[in-house]
Amino acid sequence: MLSVLEGNSVDTFDMRGQYKKAGLDYYPLFFRTDHHWLPSTALWSMQRLCEKLNDDYGFNTDPSLLDSDKFTQTTYKDLFLGSLGRRVGMYYAGVDDFVLLLPEYETDIVYSYHKTDDHYLDGEEFRREGSFYEAFIEKEHLEKNYMEGSPYLAYSGRDYSETITINKNISEGKILIIRDSFSCVATPLLSLAACRELHTLDMRNFYGSVSEYALKLKPDMVIVMLNPSMFRYYRFNFSEKV
Repeated sequence: MLSVLEGNSVDTFDMRGQYKKAGLDYYPLFFRTDHHWLPSTALWSMQRLCEKLNDDYGFNTDPSLLDSDKFTQTTYKDLFLGSLGRRVGMYYAGVDDFVLLLPEYETDIVYSYHKTDDHYLDGEEFRREGSFYEAFIEKEHLEKNYMEGSPYLAYSGRDYSETITINKNISEGKILIIRDSFSCVATPLLSLAACRELHTLDMRNFYGSVSEYALKLKPDMVIVMLNPSMFRYYRFNFSEKV
């Protein structure tokens, strides 16, 4: 997939190469009972992405805002039984701890979204604002419910059709991300350092035109940030450069 994209002059950034360069083992970067990455892995990865935006695309992000020592870590023991664990039961591989990362510095965020069933973004827009915790964290997902709950959603809610994050502490920059479920944790963390305005579209739930959305938004950067397995669901005309 990467070779095809690169052969068509589409820039790529394979996070696996970053893990290898840093000497990291893949397995401890992910939950045992779920296919998603740990919040700490998402934090580290978004810091690498900010560095990439600075080095190759002329952004002026502050990757130091994503230093792990600038976050408090609250561990919820034995909270999470992921989708893989549910298939075989908790007695096969146990359950996962879940770590909630919160920035220690002052934050001022406006977070709005359209729900998953609002496929054309013509319904009600929901909005929360305040600190990182007040804007993003849905604490009901931190309650123990192995078979139906998902602490992974605590950072930003569900896989909403559209989200818009305004970071009032950053004066410039606008990014559009085509996302999957890995972004539930990643994009809130990315918004702390990358830009003033961060839009996401989840095309499992958004049925409109990405091209039209991007042309209207006029972002500085469009990032297709997907696990490769998602390309069997998504179709893109990369030659349109949107």
